[in-house]
Amino acid sequence: MKEFRAGLKLLTRKKCWGISAGGGGGSVIILSMGEKIPRKTPIANPHLSDDHRNFDGEMALMISCSWRLDSSDRVICSWVDDYSPGGPVLSGLKQIEQQSVERVEVTLPALDLSLHFRGNLVLRVFCDRTCSEEDPENYVLFTPRWNYTICVKSKIEREPRHMY
Repeated sequence: MKEFRAGLKLLTRKKCWGISAGGGGGSVIILSMGEKIPRKTPIANPHLSDDHRNFDGEMALMISCSWRLDSSDRVICSWVDDYSPGGPVLSGLKQIEQQSVERVEVTLPALDLSLHFRGNLVLRVFCDRTCSEEDPENYVLFTPRWNYTICVKSKIEREPRHMY
């Protein structure tokens, strides 16, 4: 847990330079943050931005569970909204693109996350995967050295990060 918290702390002051959402990924979203690291082999997927096809994030967060983006006075969008171009998810998440993470909170025992971005925007992640028949992960934190997967019932798994 101590190493995982240290990994989360690394997100502080990292700018979110890219968001992948919708398309073939369903309700999964990926936030790419920090430095852009050139991929050894670019991804051919035409639905991804040029940056996502050609770069990995120094850090990334892949969210497979429930999430919601809030401003200081309203709910902007959530994982159940429309992912089509111009829909609430893509236009809502666009608001955190190019914004830096100011603070990260983790709530026990579930390891729910709150990522506070500039502009009073908060991305809230709710670890709701509790049985093994469902998708096995809530979210994955990719740090420069390790991948931390928050699995069913918020069990933490750690493995070395391999860049592609």
